Amino acid sequence: MKLIVLSENVSVRMGGESLTPYYYIRQLLRRDIDIQIVTHARVREEIEELYAGDEELLNRFHFIPYSQEQRWFWRIYNILPSQMTGQGLLSSQISHLLSMRKARTILKDLVSQGYELIWQPIPISPRFLSIRFNLGIPEVLGPLAGGMFFPPGFQFMESRFVQVRQTIGRAIASPVHYLSPGKLQAEALIMANNRARKALPAGVKGRIYTGVTDGGVDLDEWIPKEKQQIGPVRFIFVGRFVPLKGVLYLVQAFINIANQIDAVLELVGDGEMRPQIETIVQSAKAESRVTFHGWQSRSGTHDLVCSSDVFVLPSVHDCGGHVILEAMAVGKPIITVNWGGPGEYVTDECGILIEPGTPETLVTDLGQAMIKMAQDEKLRQRMGKAGVRRIQAGCYDWNSKTEKILNILQEVHEHSQH
Repeated sequence: MKLIVLSENVSVRMGGESLTPYYYIRQLLRRDIDIQIVTHARVREEIEELYAGDEELLNRFHFIPYSQEQRWFWRIYNILPSQMTGQGLLSSQISHLLSMRKARTILKDLVSQGYELIWQPIPISPRFLSIRFNLGIPEVLGPLAGGMFFPPGFQFMESRFVQVRQTIGRAIASPVHYLSPGKLQAEALIMANNRARKALPAGVKGRIYTGVTDGGVDLDEWIPKEKQQIGPVRFIFVGRFVPLKGVLYLVQAFINIANQIDAVLELVGDGEMRPQIETIVQSAKAESRVTFHGWQSRSGTHDLVCSSDVFVLPSVHDCGGHVILEAMAVGKPIITVNWGGPGEYVTDECGILIEPGTPETLVTDLGQAMIKMAQDEKLRQRMGKAGVRRIQAGCYDWNSKTEKILNILQEVHEHSQH
């Protein structure tokens, strides 16, 4: 099977779902699969740095050029107020469609060279419009996740404009998909969970596959290490400093209970809320207890997580959560919100799940969870070991996930030959 991996972004720097194709591509290359990768020119510099010196591998990448429409769109979009743009989903959708239009020429050339199947691992949203290329070879999408809403107590995080826009968008989603029928006409769609499956537009014709999760972990990188308890208990957060990640609530909760436990809080990441959070820490005179590490390299993040005691991700809008799986893989107990991907990955055996009531209850419950973890080393060890077992048994590693994907792609390819 000669495979085309089509992904608007393949990037470690961008994080999020852009990491997904990076890990799949790495696994496919290890298996010596005949693949060509089509991605956007915006990641070209990073790709050339990642694979510097390997001309044979770099020649597998084909970069979608910027279109004039994209340039004009981003100029206009960047001057719009944040109340109108929300989480950037609309911009991502428009950018994706414009990129895929430009990608068709590259795909057509690869098909003429004998490539037999197009696989798009991202975007993961089941509601995103997708282009049907009609190049005479099967097209497979997924694993699709998404279908997410904010919990009722946190819907204020979206402006009224965005809420109205999304309500209208969801109401007209199915008819609009007939204008851009990539999802409706794809030969197969891979679903990460039932939530995403329910969010698919009506009229999907292709076969639906399940059993491949959205998030993943590289077990060659994230290896458990024994840690001797020396000094204060170390809580760690890794992620963007944006409202939906809940980092503000975590810092508030930690400050509230800091005088009750011997603990510190490590914050890895950056974002728009960092100045506000730094001010809160300074006002509470908690600089010696809360450390801002900024963004770290993959190895730097790995070392910080391994040296911590408890991983905390209080996100209220996360479809996946690679970072939680990575923390579980190295034996860290988890504190997270019982919503979206984290609520599916974490069980009561390997962490503490907090119900997303209101911001006030979340702050209180986070504080109580941190107290419980800080005061019970045996609980931390028991949950950490349970997390490792869950990762190893649950097919969350990229190797197992890639095997499942390859089986699906091979089945679709063989069916297309009859």
